[in-house]
Amino acid sequence: MLHVILGAVAIFFGIWGITSHWWAFLDLMYVLIPALLVIGGAIAITAGVSRMSGKESVRSVNNSKEGLR
Repeated sequence: MLHVILGAVAIFFGIWGITSHWWAFLDLMYVLIPALLVIGGAIAITAGVSRMSGKESVRSVNNSKEGLR
């Protein structure tokens, strides 16, 4: 029950802070959204490259097993 009360208080103060200082919130969003897009893009590229290199290593293992037969 304590967590619910603290969560409600945090939501109240968060909404109050956003509405009373909306210009600062917008400034934060102007900076945060492009930064998150750059970070998300970097993560997606890293995941794609590691997935592609993982497939290559599986192919080389399969090719070496076929050569042993």
